[in-house]
Amino acid sequence: MQHRRQSAEEMRNELRSAFSAALGGHSDVQQAHLQYLRRKFSSTWKALAKNTDGNVDKRSLRYIVHRHFMQEYHLSIAGLEPAQVNTSHEEVVLLTEFAPQFVREVLQEDVAQAGYSFEDIITMVAAIERMLEGTTRNIVSEAFEQSKCGSQDLLSVDDAMRVLEMYAGVWILGEVVTPTHDMSEDGQPEDIHENWEDILDFIWGQLESFQHFNRFSVADPQKSRTWTPLRPMFSFEDIESIAARMTMEFGRYWEGECSRIKNLLVDMDGKGSGRVPLPEFYAAATRGEWRFSESESYLRQLGALDETSSWSGPQLILTNYLQGSSNCIISADHYRVCCANECEYILDEIEEAVGGPLGDPQQIIRFVQHNVTASLESSGVRVMSKMRKQLQEIAAGNGGQIPIHGRLFAQWLHYVLPHQCPFPHKAGSTVALTPSQYGQDHVASMQEMREYVRDARSNRGGSTVGQNDERLSQWSHEEEHLSVHTQLSEEKHKPWMWVYLPLLSALGVAAKFGLGQSDRSTKGATPMNVPYFKAHAV
Repeated sequence: MQHRRQSAEEMRNELRSAFSAALGGHSDVQQAHLQYLRRKFSSTWKALAKNTDGNVDKRSLRYIVHRHFMQEYHLSIAGLEPAQVNTSHEEVVLLTEFAPQFVREVLQEDVAQAGYSFEDIITMVAAIERMLEGTTRNIVSEAFEQSKCGSQDLLSVDDAMRVLEMYAGVWILGEVVTPTHDMSEDGQPEDIHENWEDILDFIWGQLESFQHFNRFSVADPQKSRTWTPLRPMFSFEDIESIAARMTMEFGRYWEGECSRIKNLLVDMDGKGSGRVPLPEFYAAATRGEWRFSESESYLRQLGALDETSSWSGPQLILTNYLQGSSNCIISADHYRVCCANECEYILDEIEEAVGGPLGDPQQIIRFVQHNVTASLESSGVRVMSKMRKQLQEIAAGNGGQIPIHGRLFAQWLHYVLPHQCPFPHKAGSTVALTPSQYGQDHVASMQEMREYVRDARSNRGGSTVGQNDERLSQWSHEEEHLSVHTQLSEEKHKPWMWVYLPLLSALGVAAKFGLGQSDRSTKGATPMNVPYFKAHAV
């Protein structure tokens, strides 16, 4: 007997039912969280380009999910990274390992073709949040084993702290550590990691937070072994629950270290360009800032190197470096804990102000100058005349409008806000490899760095005429849209197209340039009298 093939809508409903079961049904806490997600995503959803059914494509789905986890938890989910072009990580590893087979088929085929609704995105985000919490079990089991504890044992506060410290050692450092409680008299937390004392404070805070929550919440009859004030002992499930919250909250805790690194780099950026000469970067390493030791080839692979200036030589792109994999404190199989992308918060504000996928250039300039101040904690943003012209030229290539999720607008934001917004490289030009994935050559030796600094100093001098002209030396005129549906939105904003399209079609010109086709490249639709005619969806 041949079964009827499910429609996209039926498969989508099945997807939601499966994820709803994984999320634990309809508890008040879960429903409140879903409502929070709906409020959070409302502005971004309005700003995303959609198909004729009001749905977004798969790339937009991945984009909004990635943004959520980076903003909320500072987690970069494996398979969702913007710079990820490695086909072996094409799909989200969490879904590959934890989602049922039919769910993966839904994401890859029929539903993907029909597009994703607002509720699909909410469901996906909530499901990945729950799946992340399930990634701790193996390391928790290893920590119990290393602590000579059984999975059925109940632990005191001291024993729980010991197990969680061993968990943190494997989770953060990738190695089994000796808990500070068991160290010899001359042992120090700094022997494990220079910030281990801070990490221990974080773990203790998570332990206390768990106790506080259980102290004032109604006991769950299905969790008879959990910690209570009357029986203050921790079960395996309790430790697993604490470890899960550590996963979701460690990124925010670690942001102070990210800010410290950023401040060091900003102090080295004398021109305010968002770039640090590579010799100065290495000079800091020779003075003891050991973090600044990535090799030139690895920085190039990460997209953190600007080599377009003949005057300045290789320069570290400050924001791209901070967002690079080498600055992610934790690199697990399913995610990385990384520094926050400040530009995403600014884009949130722009999305809310624009209210759609295309914005008016003058409105955007006014908003950036007068409304971004709070995000930067500075005296304001000044958009120079050259950057006003750049934005107008972008608009000229897009029917007078700015695709706010396009590569050119992201590039414009980078040059206007170089300490907040990363430079958007063209698709496929960078790879988000961790240091271990790149190999031993990810670090430059001390000798190599000293030689680099010495050679730069010996070559210093000469004319500086023309240096200001190279401030935009890395600027590229190639557009890349987040979604193919952006092209549909552009067509609606080109009145000349809709007036003359029937005539052009009759003459065969429309077909030649791809006008009026929903799946075409935007290259044909862009006026040829402006430099921004090379555009495509990636």
